Amino acid sequence: MRKQYALLLQQTIDFHVNHCSISRVKAELSCFDRQVGPIHQNKEENMKTADILAFLYKPEIVEVWKMAEGGEKNPDVLEEREKTMRDSNLAYSLRANFTSLMRRLENRVREMETYLNQFLTIEEILRVGMIEDPRGKINMVLRYVLHRNERERESFMKYLIEQRYITEKDLQEFKHVPDAPEHRQLTAEDFNRPEIRCFVERELEVTTILDYLYERYLVDLVEYEQMERASSRIEQVRILLSILQQRCDDSWTSKFCYILNKFGHQRILRGMQNIKSQHYIGIQESDIPVFGRTLKLDTDNQTQIALREQSTADLNNQWQNDDHRITGTRPGCVEFMLLSGSKKACKILDKDDQEEKCRTFLQSLTSMPDVKKTLKPGQIFKIKVQMFDSSLPIVPAEKAKNLNFNLAIKICKANLIGDLKVEVIMNLLVEHEMINQFTVAKLSETSDENLKKEYLIYLLGCSEEDKLKQVLAKARESETLQVFVDHIEQWRCIECYRKTLLTFFQNVEDEIDTKIMENTLKGENDVPDLLTNVCIHKAENISRGDRAKLFLQYILTNANILMRFASVFATMSKMVLTHSSCVYCSKDKSTSRPTDDTPAYTFVVEDANGEFIVRSTEKLKNGKTFPERRHKYESVTGSGKIESHHQLESLKMSSESDKEIQLI
Repeated sequence: MRKQYALLLQQTIDFHVNHCSISRVKAELSCFDRQVGPIHQNKEENMKTADILAFLYKPEIVEVWKMAEGGEKNPDVLEEREKTMRDSNLAYSLRANFTSLMRRLENRVREMETYLNQFLTIEEILRVGMIEDPRGKINMVLRYVLHRNERERESFMKYLIEQRYITEKDLQEFKHVPDAPEHRQLTAEDFNRPEIRCFVERELEVTTILDYLYERYLVDLVEYEQMERASSRIEQVRILLSILQQRCDDSWTSKFCYILNKFGHQRILRGMQNIKSQHYIGIQESDIPVFGRTLKLDTDNQTQIALREQSTADLNNQWQNDDHRITGTRPGCVEFMLLSGSKKACKILDKDDQEEKCRTFLQSLTSMPDVKKTLKPGQIFKIKVQMFDSSLPIVPAEKAKNLNFNLAIKICKANLIGDLKVEVIMNLLVEHEMINQFTVAKLSETSDENLKKEYLIYLLGCSEEDKLKQVLAKARESETLQVFVDHIEQWRCIECYRKTLLTFFQNVEDEIDTKIMENTLKGENDVPDLLTNVCIHKAENISRGDRAKLFLQYILTNANILMRFASVFATMSKMVLTHSSCVYCSKDKSTSRPTDDTPAYTFVVEDANGEFIVRSTEKLKNGKTFPERRHKYESVTGSGKIESHHQLESLKMSSESDKEIQLI
């Protein structure tokens, strides 16, 4: 039966080729005969149509078919036909179904562990094992399979079908990307324009379309992996733009625009088209929600303590119908987010009524019972309004080193590799029963020293905190591991991490994408609805850069969410952060800050029939000057002594010079 099939194949090819040379076809047919024979032996009746198709769709055979059908008369049609035939074969269907296979297999990758341990090499097993995200695991597995030869790829696909992870009906043929006129508005030359390149670098999240670019044949596997290995989001975009320029093909550009439009980047496509047509207008600050407005308070210490002890919910109860929401308090400040994305939100910046808004804001804060108890007639308040300022720490010194060892290891993973001694660390892990002999044997089978280090650091980062403390305490006794342990210790300070983010603010902002924002805010209860709406739910309509700036400014004022972000960023980003010491950890303990020339408003507390009222000491709106109330009041100190007007003035001057406290 096998010979009958072979004869039929030869007759069919002879018929189509006519005068074309079929020596290559006959050679391939002979090879096919040798391959099929040993496999089926005497069971020729078991040979399936798939075996015939596997031969027919070989690139060499397809080339002869193209010659027989008129050479290069219609290259687009021939190329499309070749890909369609090629991807009908199991071995080639892997690429055409790349994204759908990941969706089907990401939650079942652990079930495949036994098979993968036999199919993958030791190095590949270790690298797959270090990935925590199931989708990332199966993505790497599929790429390893794609690097295999045709027979191994076909074997892998057959395994998936036999185990009922997929069915043959799930496998689709080559997905055609239309080169439609509506996507030809941008040419390859347009992507050379500096303003378009800058716009794409700022906005495009390559990871959201990278799989589709590969699946739809816009990039090859080498280019795919080059982007996947890039150290930052911007670097990924630059690689993609360089590939576009290498193609110099308006058809490729058209297909790229189709991918953008189909998979959620319509806003980016419109932005590029607007830039080309010179109608592009940058998003104004008033068009997006504004976070980072700072209220600096300078007043009596007891009042500041009372304000810090108020819960965010209690503070917001005072402001249900106003144009902002308070997000928290810290020493000397009340942090808030403006709730509107329109002119109303920016009214607090209007100089004409800014003073009155500050007074109203202060009146509500001081009306809270616990704060009110601390007030006294003649008490001075100094308040400023300005943009986000990070000069104040978010936690006191005694709570700064609150990042656990696991997280510190993940943050400084890249820094640890150079200072890790494989044998010493491995012995410590064995001694504390944190690694088994099977894993030790696997590591000994590879000669890749960096891979060993990466895997050991991965094990440390996944270990129980108590055991990890024991291991690091023991490691500190070894002179060869002193620097290794010091790296981890310095990253345990949340204020140092925050100072580092502020030092590299623009680089971090450029790296933040929607997935990082989603995973950071997921499960957090006290996140303003505005933040989640802008950064996540309306992501398709708002600039990535604007969302990232809003998001980063917010987390830099919230210790709990900042720690959550640190964990997400260390896992999802490949960016290497260079440690910056905070004011607590720095050898320079100076707390001096740059001179602040922001206009300040001064208020005084007045007792009006038993109720405290906040009055301005500056000119009122009607142009009249408010009487200097501070001359009328005396304040009783804790010791029972009466403070004179001069003492109060001295206290005020000292307060204004020594306390520059910023609210956001």
